[in-house]
Amino acid sequence: MSIPAEQRSPEPGLHVRTDAAPGELAATLARELDGDLCTSAHQAEALLAKLQALPALTSEAIELLTERTARLAAVQRVVDRTLERATAEVGARLSTAGAGVAIHPSAVRERAAAVVAARAAQAGAEAAFTAVETAAELAARQRVPEPALAMPVVPPAAHLSEPPPRRRRFFNFLRRHREPEIEDTSESTSLLQQVAASTDEVFGARRASAAREDQLILLRAERDRAEEDVRVAERAWHDLAGDDPVEDVEEVVRRFDPQHQDAMVVARDTLGVRAAMTLLERARERWEEGWRSSGFDPPPSADEGGLAQTARRLSQTVVLVGAAVDSAELLAMAAPAAAVVAVEPG
Repeated sequence: MSIPAEQRSPEPGLHVRTDAAPGELAATLARELDGDLCTSAHQAEALLAKLQALPALTSEAIELLTERTARLAAVQRVVDRTLERATAEVGARLSTAGAGVAIHPSAVRERAAAVVAARAAQAGAEAAFTAVETAAELAARQRVPEPALAMPVVPPAAHLSEPPPRRRRFFNFLRRHREPEIEDTSESTSLLQQVAASTDEVFGARRASAAREDQLILLRAERDRAEEDVRVAERAWHDLAGDDPVEDVEEVVRRFDPQHQDAMVVARDTLGVRAAMTLLERARERWEEGWRSSGFDPPPSADEGGLAQTARRLSQTVVLVGAAVDSAELLAMAAPAAAVVAVEPG
C-alpha cells in the first residue's frame, strides 16, 4: 500500500486516518515513518509512561535548547583548555622561582606509563607462549607411534623346507636347463613404497615438532624478557611513588606537586581565564533561561548526548490502531514534538 506524499512527514500533533484495513495501514505508516506502532491498550500505556518521564518539549523548545546546550559545551571546552594552559605556565614560573617541586609531574606519568606498557607486553607474550605450548601438547597426544623404517621381514611360513640331497641335485639340474623366467618384483616394489611413505610421514612429523620446539624456545625467551621488563618498571615506579598503584598516578602527581592547586588558583586570576569564564557564565545563563522559557527547571548539568537522546524520543512518530487509539490524546500531550497518528476503520 502506497502512502500519499502529504502523509509521509506529518506535522507534530494528533492526526486521524481512516481506512478499510486499519491494521495494514498502521503497519505501513509505522514502517515508512520509522515510528512506534501500538496495537493494544497495554502497549499504548507502556509508551505513555516512558514519554511522561521526560519533559514535554515542543519542537521549538527542542531546537532552542539544542542550540544553547551546544554553545555552552563549546565554551566549557574553551575554558578548560585555557585554564590548563594557564596552570602549566604558572606552575613553570613557580618552579623557576624555587617554589616548585623536586620531581616533575611528567616523570611520574612516564614511569606509570612504562609499567602499564610492560604489563601489556607481558600479557601478550604469555598468551602467545601458552597458545603454542597447548598446540604442541595436542600434537604430541595425537601423534601415532613412528613406523619401523626397516624392510619388512618375510614371514617364516613363506620359507620352504630344504629338499633332500638327491632331489636337490635333480632340481639343480632342472634349474640349469630351464628357460630363464622374468622375476616378479611387484611385492618388493609395494613394500618399498610403503617404507617410503612411512619415512616421509615420520620425518614430516619430526620437522613440525622441531619447528614447534624452536618456536617455544623463542617465545619462552620473550616471555622471560617481558617479565623482567615488568619487574624493572615496577621497581622504578615504587622507588618513586612508594606503594601507590599506577592507576592513582594523578594522586601521586598532586602529592609530589604541592603547588599544583595553588597554580590553578593563580591561573584562574589570569586575564585569559577571566575572559573565558565570563563567556561561560553568559552561555550558562542563556542555557538556563532557555529551559525556564520552555516551562521546565534546568537540569544540574548540560549534557549534549542526553538532550539529543531525549529529543529523538520526543520527536518519534507514534502510530495507534485498535484499542491503542483511546490513548491518542494523552500521547499527543506527552510528546508535543511528535506526530501521533490514530488509524480508525473507514
